[in-house]
Order: sequence, then structure tokens, then C-alpha cells
Amino acid sequence: AIGDPHGEALTRQKLGELHRRVGRYDEARLLFQQALPAYRSAGDERAEVHTIYQLGFLHCRMGEYEAALGLLGQALARLQEEFEDPVALGKTLIYYSWTLIELGRFKEARLFLQEAMKTESNLHHEATLIDCAVQLGRIALARNDLNLARTCARHALAFVDKHGAWGLEHPALVYLTSYHILEATQESSEAQLVLQQAQHYLEMQAAQIEDPQLRHSYLTQIQENREIQALTG
Repeated sequence: AIGDPHGEALTRQKLGELHRRVGRYDEARLLFQQALPAYRSAGDERAEVHTIYQLGFLHCRMGEYEAALGLLGQALARLQEEFEDPVALGKTLIYYSWTLIELGRFKEARLFLQEAMKTESNLHHEATLIDCAVQLGRIALARNDLNLARTCARHALAFVDKHGAWGLEHPALVYLTSYHILEATQESSEAQLVLQQAQHYLEMQAAQIEDPQLRHSYLTQIQENREIQALTG
């Protein structure tokens, strides 16, 4: 809203989230960076922390993992000390764990993920617990714990079979991780079916994006989407 700095910051933050979801990471970063000082000026510390953890996760998605850990760690400390905001805390813990996974720090990642799962269990967020299970599956697969990895994949796929992708924050990663796990456990025929589901999901999502540039960005700039297409192409 023109003349309303806080409203403008909120608009930029929400637009930043939308840009991240379609892979327009540079645009998202600029929007988050513009929102932060406006929230600080308005004294809205909660909105500031929300933007910090979103910016931190954006850095993770951009492959800038140390920057991601710095911002996510800052948000995590404030959420644990200053605010009662379990939803934001759960997301920040998941994103922190995700970043540690990308860095190969699996033992630490699992500890943070366990904290996230406790938080999400208390909130009864079933879909978010599936996102957590997929991250746990990634850790298990990387450590060659195929029994645990398979359990995570089966749990995630059972949820998708029952509910679809509704409520999942990163459905493509659910499909892709489950595919890799099933390939590792030599269940190749089922893995291929999961990969087909993943491709169908991407096609359905892309069809809903009217702008051709945004659609192209969604399919090519998000890592898991790009990998699914490479596997099916």
C-alpha cells in the first residue's frame, strides 16, 4: 500500500515467497532485502524474523549454504528466546536441517530435524511431518541406512496416495527423494512409477502458471524440478 511502509514490506515479503516458489531467486532476494528494513523501522520484530528465516532458506535454495546457516541461525535464536511462534520455529528448524544436509553435516541435520518433528507433532501438522520424513529419508539414504530410508519413502508415498500433494511444501522433492530411495533399494519398477507421478505433478503445476517466463523458471531453476525433468527426458 502506497504511503504505508509496513504494508509495502508485507507485500514485498509475500511477493518474495511467490518468486521463490517459481525459482526466481534473485528477484525474491531483492524483495526480502527490501522488506527487512521497513519491518525494522516499524518495530515489527516478528515479521522481521519471519523474513530473515525466509531469506535464509532462499540462500539455501541458491546454494549459498553458509549465508543460509547464518540467517537461519539468527532467526532460530530469536524464535527460541524472544517469541512464542511454533509455526515459524518448525519451519526454521526444517530449513536449518535442510541446509546442513546440503553441506553433508548429517548428524547435526538429524538433531535439528528431530526438534522440528517434535514441534510439528505438537502442532498436528501432518503434511509438514511428511516434509520432515523426506528430509530424514535424504539423511538415511546419504548414510546408506536403506531400511530407514525405505520407511521414510513408504510413509511419504502413503500420504500422497491418500491426500495427494495438498499441504506439502515441496511435493517434487517428496517424489524425487522417494524415487532415489526406491532405486537404491532395488525396487526399480515402483521407482519408475513414482517418477512418472513426479513428472505429472510438474506438468500440472506448470500448466497453472500463465506467464511463460515464470513457467520456464519454475521448471528449470528449482533443483528438484530440473532433476525430475532430466530423469524423465
